[in-house]
Amino acid sequence: MCIRDRALDADDDHLHLHCAGLASGGRGVLISAPSGTGKSTLAAALTRRGWTYVSDETVALSPSISTANGFPKPLSLKPGGGDLVGGLEHARVTLDDHGETDGWWHVPAGAIPAPVGTDLQPTLVVLLRRPSPAWADTPSTIDPVHPADAVVALMEQTMDPVRFGPDALWVLARLAGRSRCVRLTVGHPDEASTLLERVIGDEPQAHAVRRMRPDATVRPTGWRVAATAASVVVADRAVVHDTSGGAIVALDEAGTAVWRALHGEPAAWWEPETMRSAEVEAFLGQLADLQLVLRPSGTARSGP
Repeated sequence: MCIRDRALDADDDHLHLHCAGLASGGRGVLISAPSGTGKSTLAAALTRRGWTYVSDETVALSPSISTANGFPKPLSLKPGGGDLVGGLEHARVTLDDHGETDGWWHVPAGAIPAPVGTDLQPTLVVLLRRPSPAWADTPSTIDPVHPADAVVALMEQTMDPVRFGPDALWVLARLAGRSRCVRLTVGHPDEASTLLERVIGDEPQAHAVRRMRPDATVRPTGWRVAATAASVVVADRAVVHDTSGGAIVALDEAGTAVWRALHGEPAAWWEPETMRSAEVEAFLGQLADLQLVLRPSGTARSGP
């Protein structure tokens, strides 16, 4: 078991995200992406501009989502990453007796030429996208993301959603609902850093977030929400999660209307016969395949 896993086991009160965390002017940014996408390289570039370094890999999110705490680990840049940011050569350390690094740059937090903090107040959620192996030559772009889609992306980078329980979805939804959410196609880290500096000061738009709780009424169509399915509505769209460790999906507005009807709260325009249409039946079948709803008794799974 690695040190990070031991730290997670010792901290049951927080939801842990595979994110870089930095702050500027009292505003915090969480940068989420799979390993190898460039989180640490972008974090290093931001520290060169004076941003406070909290973490390049893992943050612990409080249930109140008011703060995210970091771990004082070294900034670790994969082979080639250090060459893109520069200015950290003098602070590199080797991690074995032979001075071998395998191309990695390891920079202790105390040697980073920028402030180092232990926590931040998230106001910006960045979903990082690396378009191609030649990403450093690709123009950086930044685009808004619906908070419901951000919740799905964040859940995919959550380290302990099963251990944290059904509230994991609620915590992530509240984080996305109160933050500005963007997708950053990352090119050269300096260019990407400039884009983030332009948006970090913008006021996030607060979106309403609420839990959905299925009632015990058996609908005439027989479709039912699975007992392990948790869901929230963020702004105008629902996010549904199989809390047993399975699928998570962000529904579009039409899908959200169907989901609301299953919960006994149909939209004003909703007609009961809509649930029996071929389109809705097909949609519910897809949710059933994901174990988010239960089929009517005696109904077999369609398809191969």
